Amino acid sequence: MRGGSLDNKIIILCGKSSVGKDTLARMIEKLGYNFIISTTTRPMRDGESEGSPYYFVEKDRFLYLIANNELLEYRTYNTKLNGIPDTWYYGIESKYIKEDEKYIGVLDIEGLRAFKNLYGDRVISFYIEADNEKRKQWAMSRGGFDESEWDRREKADDIDFSYKKIAICDYVLFNRDLNYTFTKIKERV
Repeated sequence: MRGGSLDNKIIILCGKSSVGKDTLARMIEKLGYNFIISTTTRPMRDGESEGSPYYFVEKDRFLYLIANNELLEYRTYNTKLNGIPDTWYYGIESKYIKEDEKYIGVLDIEGLRAFKNLYGDRVISFYIEADNEKRKQWAMSRGGFDESEWDRREKADDIDFSYKKIAICDYVLFNRDLNYTFTKIKERV
């Protein structure tokens, strides 16, 4: 075990689009971890609801949270939905992280960096990798697949998750099988 108490660890999963991060996070949540729910401006997908997997807000509300320093970290993504350009905001509101509780979250590298700066050894991070073709199959299976958006995300992921950038992660795991990867995470925390 790394520094800190087992009762207040923050596990952070990072990785490219559709590597299984959210599924793994939900599996870890069942071990008694609180799932860190991000706030976003992106549209709700079929099967999603408020608080599952995000808190959905309008851009004006998100900009208010930024202006009032109510976010631990945030980021923007320039995207296309049905070929229409948009900017989506994602962030974690500070009111949701308590000192005496343990958490599981899914963040990008910059979000992980912010959490490590704020919470130090309390954070244990994993970079999850998967085969590109498998990632695309997983993305298509969850509904709302947009080929142009997928192409954009793959290009952005190659930049956002370069080997130099993922060096901040404590562990790197290749996800061939969710149960195997879940077991490897449990072994390390």
